[in-house]
Amino acid sequence: MVIFLIIGEGISFDQNTIIQFINRIESELIYDCCIYESQTYSWKLKITFPNNIIYFVDCFFGTYTNTVQLKMMVYPKKDLELYDQNLEMLKINLKDMFLGLADNTKCIWLEDGQSLELSRILYSETNTTENTLRKFINMVMVETYGTTWWEILVPAEIKKKYNDRMISYKRDVPAFRNVSDYLLSIDANDLMKIMTIKIKQWEPLKTDAIEGAIIEDDKEKLMSLIKAQRVTKVDLWELIFKKYFNEDFAKDWDNFCKNRNHVAHNKLLNHSAFTVFKENNSIVLKSVKDAIEDFENNVISAEDKAVFQKELETIQHDFNLVNDVKVKIESETGIKILTEEQIFEEMFNAINTILDEFEERFYFRKDLHVVTETLGIDDKEINLITVTSKTREDLVCVVAQDIMLIDEPGGRSSLELKMFVNKKETEKCQLEYINGSAEFDAEQGVYIPGTLNELIIDGITEFINSVSDTIDDVIPNPLDEIKSLRYSALKDGGNDPIGEFPCEECEEEAVLLGELVGICMVCGTEQEITECFKCGSYFNPNYEGNDNLCGGCFDYIVSRLEKD
Repeated sequence: MVIFLIIGEGISFDQNTIIQFINRIESELIYDCCIYESQTYSWKLKITFPNNIIYFVDCFFGTYTNTVQLKMMVYPKKDLELYDQNLEMLKINLKDMFLGLADNTKCIWLEDGQSLELSRILYSETNTTENTLRKFINMVMVETYGTTWWEILVPAEIKKKYNDRMISYKRDVPAFRNVSDYLLSIDANDLMKIMTIKIKQWEPLKTDAIEGAIIEDDKEKLMSLIKAQRVTKVDLWELIFKKYFNEDFAKDWDNFCKNRNHVAHNKLLNHSAFTVFKENNSIVLKSVKDAIEDFENNVISAEDKAVFQKELETIQHDFNLVNDVKVKIESETGIKILTEEQIFEEMFNAINTILDEFEERFYFRKDLHVVTETLGIDDKEINLITVTSKTREDLVCVVAQDIMLIDEPGGRSSLELKMFVNKKETEKCQLEYINGSAEFDAEQGVYIPGTLNELIIDGITEFINSVSDTIDDVIPNPLDEIKSLRYSALKDGGNDPIGEFPCEECEEEAVLLGELVGICMVCGTEQEITECFKCGSYFNPNYEGNDNLCGGCFDYIVSRLEKD
């Protein structure tokens, strides 16, 4: 079964229109087609392919103000055991034919059993492939670096993703609470990030440029020059994983992740896409299985393992050395010297709290479409908040820009939040974090405080309040306008301009009965409105009554007939 809608303005359907389409079907598609049942607003078609396979197309026509809607249901007389290529061809051809009616015609896909079945097959196969690579990475990393590889080598953003998810995972499946499930709790594209991890270390070299940046107190330039002196000490792909895969694997895996997301997010599939996805999955799965076999048949030599362990110990030593100094400073002064990841976490938590409060404030505004994005450590600019109206063209956006993270002692990290109204900047504020610092007092033999850790969010609350007030001004709450309209009508003795029935989409009692009859003031949905033949009130026949009578009159007449 396939169901879709054709929606457009300025077009109409009647018996003659359907007959014209039958003629097009027979002439262009070379199918036999006829109407075997018809009513005023519905037609049932029978389509016979040259191979005598029969399909039915049920058409239902409706109008909503200036918009027309044709609902089409396409299905075979008998389901085939194999994939029905004829049905796929028919639904696509019918869709393209009806979309050609006018430039502004749209198609909305409601149900597709074929696509659903293809997705079901692919989902199972992609899950197998994805977990096979997880298995391989775990085998290699544990054998090469031991069980501490995750804590020492994995980037902070991937660890954070795991930490954010593991609580709910372990809560939902307590039987596996004591299992190390690191790789099972991260995304598919993160697996390639792990296989291509690079560990860099700073090899200091004093240069004129660095000396100049120090003299000029240009911290941003200084940090850039210092970071440029970092060299790669460990490259997991070159060192370990590259030898197990061919040169196309990275690209094949990238395509696999895109295909996997297409399937996982329930996007439509046809048979040609299914074939491409399936072939890619087979190639990737074979590559990973071959890598596992190769790894199991070639044990890492004691010499190589010793080299790997020495590298890991060096990284661990540097990690511990830095941490030992930081622990000593913190214990003696209470000062924390944070890494870039930790500074980002402080700023992220502050922004996230603001976003949560913002979402709560506008949660019940059904007339708004609110999108919030999560700030990432590598983002240079991101739309944190985007608010659009469902009935107007106005746009309010909050953007995070000029993000700078400085993890040196006493360094000032910052980002700017800017508000745009209809793409014009109207207001901004800055969020800063001052990293802690300490100095060693040689006479006393202890560290003494330098700068204190401080998250500066002065003005952030006022900024977000201003954003909220701006939204209320630029995109007024239609429920307030509805109250005003009803009050004016009641005061002047006029008719209620708002229908006493809920909107089909948002369920608010907000459907206009004036010039824009049938349009919901909250969500903008157009719906069929009819004047009751008996009492003259307006009503939605899809919600109550029948085509001619409102719910009250219809119920009254039915009750009278039952008594008689």
